[in-house]
Amino acid sequence: MYAAYDALSPACREMLDPLSVVHSGTRIFGSQYRAQNRRYDATSTRTDLDVEAGDREVVHPLVCRHPRTGRRHLFVNRTYAQRFDGMTTEESAPLLAFLYDHCGRFDLICRVRWRANDVLVWDNRCTMHRAVPDYAGFDRLMLRVTVDGDRPVR
Repeated sequence: MYAAYDALSPACREMLDPLSVVHSGTRIFGSQYRAQNRRYDATSTRTDLDVEAGDREVVHPLVCRHPRTGRRHLFVNRTYAQRFDGMTTEESAPLLAFLYDHCGRFDLICRVRWRANDVLVWDNRCTMHRAVPDYAGFDRLMLRVTVDGDRPVR
């Protein structure tokens, strides 16, 4: 997400720098998800999803500064970003759509071509992970470790 921020024009960066984004898990385990009558994943029979936790909203800066490197990066993704703070979902949609497309540009992404015994580690603070389901017939094992850290800051 460093590269995505750096690739924006100076005028666009100036416009985006003060914005904050409302994040929520409602689409993946909150009331929006539950309203679709879907299960949490393909094998789950869970009915104990914490819808209240899924609907909880947290506001983070759109443009953050990495606590170790000091570099600026975008902090937005299709899964959790709901809208810009102080704007409606409809008002936010065009700019969020631009940012999602921008962050997914081929020249700004790292595409991993997996081989046996590969291990990949990334810093979620400045990386947008998107699994591409192109491994039909193979298992994908993901072990997620979350290290407690600082909240995103400008």
